[in-house]
Amino acid sequence: MFGTKSTLAFCCMLLLASNVSAKEFFVGSLTEMSNSFHSNDVKQMHVGTGATLGFNAYGADFASDVLNMGTHRFASAARLGKKFNYGENWRVNFGIFTGPKVHLDPTENIQPATISQQTSLALKSSGIDSDMLQSQFDNTLQSEQGTMSKLALGWNLAEAQLKLERRLLKRFVIGVSGSAAYQVLLNGTDAIAFSRLKTLDQMDTNLNLAQQDPTVRTQLEGDVGARNLGWSDLSSLNYRASVHVTLQL
Repeated sequence: MFGTKSTLAFCCMLLLASNVSAKEFFVGSLTEMSNSFHSNDVKQMHVGTGATLGFNAYGADFASDVLNMGTHRFASAARLGKKFNYGENWRVNFGIFTGPKVHLDPTENIQPATISQQTSLALKSSGIDSDMLQSQFDNTLQSEQGTMSKLALGWNLAEAQLKLERRLLKRFVIGVSGSAAYQVLLNGTDAIAFSRLKTLDQMDTNLNLAQQDPTVRTQLEGDVGARNLGWSDLSSLNYRASVHVTLQL
């Protein structure tokens, strides 16, 4: 519900800010199948249902979707770009868009940061109290995991969309669409893994873990799930296929 209200408010503000009569304003229902929900795994497919709305102003096209992905999971996206229409009752349009996206998945599970017995023994042989390190991880990350694991923030850098629509009773439109987008997406799991790496870096600075025994640092990273993030970890291709029924005003 929060995602729906936020998206509707966002689009209303855009309408007011334009200070012109919107051309081809539409609102309707949407059923969509997409990959990469809450992750960059392009092999996972998800189906959601929800609402879509948009309008044209100053020659640019604005659109926003809110989808219920099931089990209290939501996906929201806003798009800004340009589309080209061909036809009247039967219409084909092609568009190029960019815009932000937000995913909410309260079912996302985060593995605890637990130092293994083998790593604990290696730390003790270097004169380092593993219980102290474990306590530092618990105190630092406990508050972050509850919120960070649920959110995924991203941006469709470039999205190409193709639609086939049929106009019914002048104002109703039914259609199908497909799109492909090059996106960057940071989900909660990746954000926490990077946060754990930075926490471990701070511990390393204070205790000189790497200088005493480089293998201990590597073992710790594996135990607590700490890792760096590169562009390849954040970027992926997002595919969508949808069916929509809209009222055009």
